[in-house]
Amino acid sequence: MAGGLFSISREYFTELGTYDPGMDIWGGENLELSEYILKGDYGDVTDRKKLRERLQCHSFDWFVKNVYPDLFVPGEAIASGEIRSKAKPMCIDSAVDNHNYHKPVNMWPCHNQGGNQYWMLSKNGEIRRDDGCLDYSGGESVIVYPCHGQKGNQEWQYREDNSIDHANTQKCMETSVDGQKLTMKT
Repeated sequence: MAGGLFSISREYFTELGTYDPGMDIWGGENLELSEYILKGDYGDVTDRKKLRERLQCHSFDWFVKNVYPDLFVPGEAIASGEIRSKAKPMCIDSAVDNHNYHKPVNMWPCHNQGGNQYWMLSKNGEIRRDDGCLDYSGGESVIVYPCHGQKGNQEWQYREDNSIDHANTQKCMETSVDGQKLTMKT
């Protein structure tokens, strides 16, 4: 919660043990309430460990795996980086904020600086960055659309020949003749 505010029920916060009275670093509550309280030399934290055991606390990793398994974790991406054309020195380049949803994805000269050219291939076959995924519904263009986790229009397959195929249509990503647009071809 660095730099932000949060609210919590006073009774529940008291049940959690409130802030650690031994934590005298301003802003340390985000560490104190996290799973990292046993990692490092923080002095005697025996009482805090007992509190966590009594409350049967789980780690954030447990939460992600058991409560929110659909959460995309960037560290679990199968691949990441630029998506380059074999034919021309062009890369898939698009912003993925809500102002760019539903707009065609274009090609731009590869610049090796990440940003709008940095993509991740999720274990579910999504090509994504943040909450935006490449989506192809069979029309003329690949667009950026909010990731929905349902595969379908957002499922891609990376092949051994370095091509990327759309799972539903079996069409392959291709650069237009002028190198400016991302197209889909059989």
